Amino acid sequence: MLRKNEKEYIYEEVQKFAFNKSKLDDSNKIFVQMLLSKDCATSVVKEKATLLEIGYNTTAHMHGFDGVREEDNRQVEVKSETSNPDSGKYGKKLNGGAGWGTKTMATYNKLLEENPLLVHSGFTPDGKCVYVAEVEFNKTKIWEQVKKYAESRKKGSNSTTKSNFRDWEMAPLTVHYFNPKYADEHMTKDFADLITSKWRETQKDKLMQESKEDLVELILNGG
Repeated sequence: MLRKNEKEYIYEEVQKFAFNKSKLDDSNKIFVQMLLSKDCATSVVKEKATLLEIGYNTTAHMHGFDGVREEDNRQVEVKSETSNPDSGKYGKKLNGGAGWGTKTMATYNKLLEENPLLVHSGFTPDGKCVYVAEVEFNKTKIWEQVKKYAESRKKGSNSTTKSNFRDWEMAPLTVHYFNPKYADEHMTKDFADLITSKWRETQKDKLMQESKEDLVELILNGG
């Protein structure tokens, strides 16, 4: 079993590659690409790399969530998806999709009670991150999907609860990361339009905040 520091090293290497932080040596690059490939079943490394990129704690929360925003101890649930050009007739593009399993209603109710930050991230088949977006769970329509699929299972269906960006496009949305060069090839058009628009808003707000901070610092320094 890997030690905690060994896991953290792997997550950091994945982050470097997926978010173009720095070049890896050949051996590490091959290992990371394998972890991020569609042939590797786990999505944990993508979730942890996503949390590292946006500055959240990667330690699993005591209530079973994926991480924590330390400034207010807010629980974070991460959902990662990967595009797949070989899936079906037209391939699978990123659309903010997520699976929620076939959990009991008690487990689903915990999502309502805790209202975690829901962080979505999307990757290319080669392991490059395309976007990272965040929304509050209770401001989405995902709960409606949960109830719909729960009713289907009561009637004998074994369907898994699923959602996509249509279930949270109207909620207040923060786009932490976006690499537009992958948008046309790996994202559905409507989803790419939403992320592009919100990314521009996020960047504008960030620049305005930085300008205010610079102005305050200038005043305090007697400028």
